[in-house]
Amino acid sequence: NSDFLTASIEKLSRSFPSVRRVLIDERDMYMAAKLQQAAECASKFNIRRIVAVVGAGHCPGIGKMMVENSGASPKQKLESILRTEKLAATQDEVILPLITHFSEIEA
Repeated sequence: NSDFLTASIEKLSRSFPSVRRVLIDERDMYMAAKLQQAAECASKFNIRRIVAVVGAGHCPGIGKMMVENSGASPKQKLESILRTEKLAATQDEVILPLITHFSEIEA
């Protein structure tokens, strides 16, 4: 159910913003850049359609990034994503509630 998924992602975003950044936002950026690379390559061979299968939680972000093309090349976008810092829990983000949060989603 997309409403449940949307609500779960919003709850995750409020509780653990850095986790959302890594699990959702950075993956959206990476997939959008790879799709842009694929489109550029495909156009050289007169291929007009590309099919990508992605998780439902990534569709809104990828779609938004594809529409809001920043002008940066896919290579530049990928380089910025791959230079990310390691995830570290801050005082506001304790690991135990994170584990509890994910088990609540599964229930």
